[in-house]
Parts: sequence; structure tokens; C-alpha cells
Amino acid sequence: MMLIESSLGLPFVLFLFILPFPGTVSLRLLCLAAAFLLALAYSRRWSPPSVPCKPSILAWVLVTAASVAYSFDWAYSMGEFKNEILYSLAAYWAFFVFVRGERELRALLIGLGAAVAVVAVWGVADTVYEGIWVEDAGHGGSAAISAFLAAAAPLFATALFARPNRPVRLALWAVLVLIVLTAIITRQRILWPVFLIETALGAALLQRVGLVRWSARAGLSGASVAVLVAALGFVGVQQWREYTHESRTIEADARLSVWPKAVDRIMERPWRGAGLGRQAMRKAYPDLLPPQDTLVWHAHNIFLNAGISMGLPGVAALLLLFGNFYLEYARLAHAPERLAQIVGIAGILMLTGVIGRNLTNDFFVRDGSLLFWAINGALLGAGLRARSKSANAIAGRQIAR
Repeated sequence: MMLIESSLGLPFVLFLFILPFPGTVSLRLLCLAAAFLLALAYSRRWSPPSVPCKPSILAWVLVTAASVAYSFDWAYSMGEFKNEILYSLAAYWAFFVFVRGERELRALLIGLGAAVAVVAVWGVADTVYEGIWVEDAGHGGSAAISAFLAAAAPLFATALFARPNRPVRLALWAVLVLIVLTAIITRQRILWPVFLIETALGAALLQRVGLVRWSARAGLSGASVAVLVAALGFVGVQQWREYTHESRTIEADARLSVWPKAVDRIMERPWRGAGLGRQAMRKAYPDLLPPQDTLVWHAHNIFLNAGISMGLPGVAALLLLFGNFYLEYARLAHAPERLAQIVGIAGILMLTGVIGRNLTNDFFVRDGSLLFWAINGALLGAGLRARSKSANAIAGRQIAR
């Protein structure tokens, strides 16, 4: 029976492992289908709690569905709805049902950690050989991988406070080192302020819920080191980009000219956009594309892309969705159960990383969207069950008295 239970997690683990790699769409969907069917078959046995964040998820689904109905290209937006909404929600529900506690979370971390290791080793080998990250290689483009790192890093960092044994602790540190190394060679500048914010927020939350006790001196020293590392990372990456003639001055960055125009276009029709999909700006508003930079074919900001696609209702629905998840994780962070606290902090930091990374680009699509929803499902599945067990134990002691 234990062997069967362990094998049931394979589609979930494999799904997370292959997500960062381009060219794995068929296998990705096969794993997702297997995970969803397993969750459906075992849902009664695994007894999941009520799915959290339903009102905001419903609002998000309704707004995206409406944007399909009035889309400039119905067939295109319908395909986007299938990929970004239906598949993502399937991942959310399946992982929520499957993850009952630490054992399942540990298995998923192994899958994510293996993905980080493969990306790092492959990326370093290519970078040593070519002198630069190879964008069209099988390990994924630098920008997409940076989004993966921003979401995954907090999971390994917070797992260090779950009292793991020494081999597990060493493995977690090894993954974090590989994440930093990969962040350097991808040369994505936004990662360094994102990592700094995640670190500072994580330290404050760990102190607040009592998982650690920082003295004023230790806190100041740690903050100084974090700022120094982030600053060195940012400056070093910028210097590397200038050396390879890929960096522009801030004034010449095409995004700075596109963002105000995108806001103006959204406000022309604030209650409806062009239709669901990241291609909306290129297809519906080609005049917004800067001729000097062909890479800026969308607004390069998660909220501006939502506004272009769905108008202000889309921006509001996205904010509501993120806000609902933040509140759910904040409740878990203040629960008495240690696992719930760690899950709550990990979720808050993951959300912060996803939003922060996507302010200068938008990877809340395809593998990025699937990763976001799968992680949320996994964390909330474990956290709500842990909080429920703690509440039941407290109630049982009160009755016994």
C-alpha cells in the first residue's frame, strides 16, 4: 500500500520537473491529465478541505471568459482560455487534493530541485562554451527561467525552517546556491531586487511568527549582507550585459515608451479590452510596438497586459486574485501549527516573487501560469490540512477537560 501511495505522486513530481523546459508540452499535458484523474479518483480517500479563494478565482474566470466573448480574435482567445485558465485551474485543484502534508511537499521539492539542477548545469555548460546564455537551447530562455527561479527560490529557503535533517538541509542549500548561480548567468537584472525583497520579507515574517529570533545586531548584519549581495549581483549582471553590448541606457529602454501608451490605450476603453491573450497588443494595437525593439511585442507588465486584454475589470480581477491568496497565506502564517506557518510564509514570498518578476515582463502564461497554480494548490493543500489538524487537536483537548 505504501508503494502504491508513493507511485501516485509520480505524475505530480514529473510535471513540476519538466515545466521549465521548452518542447515538453505534450508530456506536460499528459502528466497534468494523469495528476487530475488521480486526484479525481482519490479525492474521497484524500479528503481535501474546501478549495480556498473561490470568490476571487470565480471573478478571474468570469472576466477572462467575457474577454473571450468580445475578443478581436475569438479562436485565438478561446485557445488562450483553455491554456491559461482551464489547464491552470486543473493543476491548482489536482495539487490541492494531492498534497496532504510534509511527505508530498518533500516529493514536489525534489522535482523542482532536480529541475533547478538540470537547468543550472546545462546553462552553465552552454555559457562556458558560448560565453553567454543560449536562449534557444533546451534549458529554456533566460527571462522565462528567471521567472521560474523567482517563484521557486522561496520554497527551498523556507523549507530550511521545517527542521530538516542534515542531508536534507545540505540539499536545500545546494539548490539555493544553484539558483543564485543560474540567476547570475541568465543576467536578468530584475531578479536581484526581487530576491532582496523576498529575503527581507521572509526574515521579517519568520521573526514575527516566532520561527526565528533575530537580535538587532544579527538582523542588521543579515540585512547588510543581503543588500550587498543584491547590489553586487545587479551591478555585475549590468556590467556583463554592457560587455556583450546587450544593455541599453534606462532612457532608451523601449518599455518606458510603451507603458504610458499602453495605459492610454486601456483608458480609451476601460471596461473591456481587446480580448484574452498576451498577443493582444501585437494583434490589436500594432501601433504600440516600438520599431527599435522587436522583443517588446507585449506590454512587458502583468497588469498592463491584463488591462490591454480585459480592460480595468481584468486588472481588478487579477489584483483580487493575488490579494485573496495573500490573505489566505497570512492566516496560515499566524496559525499555531509549524507546517502551516512555513507554508504561509512560503506562499507570501512566492506570490511576491511572481508579481515582482512580472512587473518588467509577463510570464504569467503557459509554464509560468501552471507553476503558479500548481504551487498554490500544493501549499494550500498542505497548509489548510495542517491548520485543521491543529484546530481539531485543540478542540479535542478542550472537550477532554
